[in-house]
Amino acid sequence: MSIKPKHQGFTLIELLMTTVIVGIALLGIASAFTKGTSYLSDMKERSVAAYAVQEQMEIIRSTSFDNILVSFPAGSTTPFTLGADSGFSRLTSPVGSVTVDYPFGASSPNDNIIRVTVTVTWASSGGRIMSKSAATMVTRNGISG
Repeated sequence: MSIKPKHQGFTLIELLMTTVIVGIALLGIASAFTKGTSYLSDMKERSVAAYAVQEQMEIIRSTSFDNILVSFPAGSTTPFTLGADSGFSRLTSPVGSVTVDYPFGASSPNDNIIRVTVTVTWASSGGRIMSKSAATMVTRNGISG
């Protein structure tokens, strides 16, 4: 003969344990969503910065060798700003700069080659200082020279 319990259902301890386990699981899911949102925001900012760098690089590539050196003197860093249509204004505290130098020295036989580096620096939504750069070589005679 087996004795059946008088009450069927859950005890208070079982309910408390279930509540704790479900609460921990929900906190983990909420944390994953928060991290995912932060990651997506960082990726959006990086994309905007990459676009700003590419846009400035295209402007420089369409400029003659001598005019590049007039606008951006070799050996110095020159700030730049882009229009609102580039999305550049969506970054927090953005700073754009162009650096031009002679990779082989200004007095070498290769002084007809300059290196142009475009950099965008901004404060990410997480408060970190971020930076995106691109560099290219430009020759006095163009590609066919």
